[in-house]
Amino acid sequence: MAQYKLTARPDIVLNMETGATIPEGVWLWNQYQDWLAAGNTPLPVDLPDRGLLASQVRVQRDSHLFATEWLVQRHRDEIDLGRPATLNQETFNQLMAYRQALRDVPLQTGFPERVDWPKVPSCHGMN
Repeated sequence: MAQYKLTARPDIVLNMETGATIPEGVWLWNQYQDWLAAGNTPLPVDLPDRGLLASQVRVQRDSHLFATEWLVQRHRDEIDLGRPATLNQETFNQLMAYRQALRDVPLQTGFPERVDWPKVPSCHGMN
């Protein structure tokens, strides 16, 4: 006898025996409905592992930080060497605020399932 599993979408189930996804409206959906009418219960939908999801979001966040690290380093090197800075102070401050907002992503309400990524400032070489 077939066993079914719910998916994140209410209009699609998974046939555990065959591995087939069954969308509502195809002829196999009627078999699923008959199976339910016979008193059977589908397996619940798999919920994402919060720890894994949080790690994936942090990796994405870290890649955004890495993508801007060279701008910060270049700016600091130019200042340390007494050379004119490529970024003006206002632009550098926007960059630093952006990087801090990235670091604060895990503090957002809804993290890790919902993330509001900060807007990338329009620094030279970032867009």
